[in-house]
Amino acid sequence: MTISKDMRERVVQAYFEEGQTYQALATRFNVSTASVCRWVNLKLKTGDVRPKPHGGGTPFKIAEEDYEALRGFVEARAEQTCQELAEAWSRLNGVEISASSMYRAIRRAKIPFRQRPRADAP
Repeated sequence: MTISKDMRERVVQAYFEEGQTYQALATRFNVSTASVCRWVNLKLKTGDVRPKPHGGGTPFKIAEEDYEALRGFVEARAEQTCQELAEAWSRLNGVEISASSMYRAIRRAKIPFRQRPRADAP
């Protein structure tokens, strides 16, 4: 749950103006002690209580710039499974990629692809 900037500012203002402990402020404003500590430290370091931006997560193994190359790669190997495509892409580009990552990249690139079971599968 995200706490509003207004609430954060009121808690930090009360800390500096009233000199209450983190625990007392946490009880008074019904937030965690860790949040009070984090907001006070954020105010001291940055001068603001806004939350930090999201980190962005892990980048995709196959970047958007590579989608055209991926399209040609998949079209040239239309009869292969995702596992076989992933192994071939890894050999060709030196980037380890799983079958599920290959499938997600194909979907993100909007490449027509129908997952086919292996011929020797039960």
